[in-house]
Parts: sequence; C-alpha cells; structure tokens
Amino acid sequence: MDAEPLGRFWSFAVGATRQGLREAVEFRRLLEPPVAALAAERATEESIADLRAALARMEAALADTSLWIEADLDFHGTVARMAGNRLVELQMRGLRPVVARVMGMLNMAGRRTQADWRVTLERHARVAGAIAARRPAAAHRAMLDHFGAADSAIAALFPNQEPEETS
Repeated sequence: MDAEPLGRFWSFAVGATRQGLREAVEFRRLLEPPVAALAAERATEESIADLRAALARMEAALADTSLWIEADLDFHGTVARMAGNRLVELQMRGLRPVVARVMGMLNMAGRRTQADWRVTLERHARVAGAIAARRPAAAHRAMLDHFGAADSAIAALFPNQEPEETS
C-alpha cells in the first residue's frame, strides 16, 4: 500500500508549530508503545536481527544528525513491521516525513552533546532488548519511557511561546 497520501495528510496536519509538534509526539506516544508490545509478541529471529541492525546503524551514526535520523526512522519502522499489522505499518510509513522533520528539529546540529546521543541510543536499546526478550509489557513501558524525553525537547525549541489553545 502507498503511504504517500498519509504522509501528505500528516505533514499538513502537524505543520511546524509547537502545538503540532507536541500533538505528533503525543500521537506517536499513543500508537507506538502498544505496537512495541505486539512486536515483542510476534518477533521472529529474523525480525530481531533487523531491529538490532537498525540499532547498530544508530550507534554508528552517533552525532551525525542526518544518518542518525534515517537509522532512527528505520528502527521505528522495523518495530512497526514486527507488529505484523499492515495498517500499523502503513500509518508509521505515512508518519515518516513528519517524524523526520520533528527529529531534524529536535536533533539540530550543535544542540546535543555526545552524552545526549548516548542516552537516546540507550532508550532505543531498552526497547530493542524488551522486544528481543519477547516481553510485551516491558517493550510497551520502554517505548513509553522513550517518548517521555520529547516533551522537554519540544519546549526548548519554542521557549518563548505560550501553549497554544485548541478549538
């Protein structure tokens, strides 16, 4: 299935505002922890190897923003594929352009220290470890914890803005 129409929709819906970024992260926080749990239930040796390969690419890309973003997107895409649900995978592929833009903003060159990159890598490693161990509840919790770090990063991107009203 073609995810491009979903990508256009998500790009338009999210925009580049603090509210849009916050909502995109919130949406992913609602979607990805249960997806990680499904991935843990349905993991195969081959899919676990794919997930570990994506994690290894993230480690190799530490501090290289463009390579890191591609590897990070691949990691989350692999988790979605591992869930074994075509609609979940389609949704994640549709979100990819928006997620790439959000990641680009959150990972701007010069904003992150080597320690920041390592902490983020460790959060991904906890998700991968729980999935590889086939522990759905732990995979859910690890993915949820992973998204907890985004709130302060988004606030740092828009330090002088009041929260936007929703209508």
